[in-house]
Amino acid sequence: MSEGPEQPEQTATAEAEPDVPGGAAPGTQASSEWGRVAEDGSVYVRIADGELQIGSWAAGTSEEGLAFYQRKFEGLKAEVELLEKRLNTTNLDAKDYREITTETLVLLGDRTQPYLARAAHFLDETMPNAHLLTLPGLDHQGPEDHPSRIAAPLLAFFRGSGLSN
Repeated sequence: MSEGPEQPEQTATAEAEPDVPGGAAPGTQASSEWGRVAEDGSVYVRIADGELQIGSWAAGTSEEGLAFYQRKFEGLKAEVELLEKRLNTTNLDAKDYREITTETLVLLGDRTQPYLARAAHFLDETMPNAHLLTLPGLDHQGPEDHPSRIAAPLLAFFRGSGLSN
């Protein structure tokens, strides 16, 4: 399994750049309370002790980039809140998973987010007949983005070819 995505470089700033009124043209900066898109397209999020570069934007104006990343983070926030709600409302614990004795294939892309990878390893270690298969180069969207890469392991499993842990 890979070490995970490369961590963006953290930078500190003494003073935030001002907002650009009326929309930012290409080559100018756009800023909000959560972050900014710099003139060179670098995208920063504000953190307690400065800024953290999280990406880059080249597909339009800085203001459009700022709006795109804001929607992206709002979506991530909603996913985290939903996961937290699910974790707080479920009554399942390890003993419940140990009672699942059906042969189960647990697919994991080696680029999957760490919390999902931990869940996959938990299922493999806890369920007596689970079989973990790690697929190189895929993330959690692997079945949707690369169905042909998923089809062969699924067919082999369902045909009983003896995948092993």
